[in-house]
Amino acid sequence: MAIWTGDYTRTVMNFYLGDGTLCQNVYTHKRTGVGVYTDATTVAALASWAETMYAEIDDIVKDDIVEALSTVDEIAWSGTKWEIIRNVGTFTISFIPTGGGPECPNQVAPLILFRTARPRTVGKKYLPPIIASDLAVGGRLDAGVVSAVVAFADDAVNDITLAVGDYLVPGVVRVAVDAWFEFTVAVVTDLPSTQRRRRFGTGS
Repeated sequence: MAIWTGDYTRTVMNFYLGDGTLCQNVYTHKRTGVGVYTDATTVAALASWAETMYAEIDDIVKDDIVEALSTVDEIAWSGTKWEIIRNVGTFTISFIPTGGGPECPNQVAPLILFRTARPRTVGKKYLPPIIASDLAVGGRLDAGVVSAVVAFADDAVNDITLAVGDYLVPGVVRVAVDAWFEFTVAVVTDLPSTQRRRRFGTGS
């Protein structure tokens, strides 16, 4: 099977923290261009992108975090909601965190805010917990952490190139509405954020 122009993929990155908590990041992409790419080619492109992106932060997160199997699904608007229509594939990246010492509490993490053309429609990514020594005086993220998170955000907000003119474009779908918005910019600050979500550990 293949991913065609106009199709949407949802990639779920799974990580286990040292205490067994499952931490997730969810990414949505839209296919653009004219080429047709097999599921295997699409998954390989997403895996390569993810491995490069997470390598940006491997020295600021706790060394007991383990990357688990990640999934790629095709999603579509069903008429009432966005639904998974099939699994495209799975992958596992090489992610070897090296941060030593105590980590910050699970719910405290760097936050990346992805803006779109619609002011109230944004994407959020809470990264895995960083080590406590990377907090500067006053509880802010130190300069090294901010630089790593900015590099991660830059990878996340840019298109994935399949070939010249063919891309996987990052963005976000609106819940309960048939609408998708491309990310226009990623915002990173030196303030750690508290991940207060209905599903603890889901940093999508």
